[in-house]
Amino acid sequence: MSFRTSIVLPYRDSEETLAECIKSIQAQCLEDWELIAVNDNSSDRSENIINQYALTDSRIKPVQST
Repeated sequence: MSFRTSIVLPYRDSEETLAECIKSIQAQCLEDWELIAVNDNSSDRSENIINQYALTDSRIKPVQST
């Protein structure tokens, strides 16, 4: 039986470290995961970075906090 691991990543104005964080998650040996990336009202390019990774990796789910 396969289990899915959900990783919740809240972020705000994290453009300098966000790509490194995503790459680290993608490099793990566990492949059955999803990344729920929650934007906490970023004013920098963080949302664009998440969206670019989400285009190429369907396990990444961008979410906008309210």
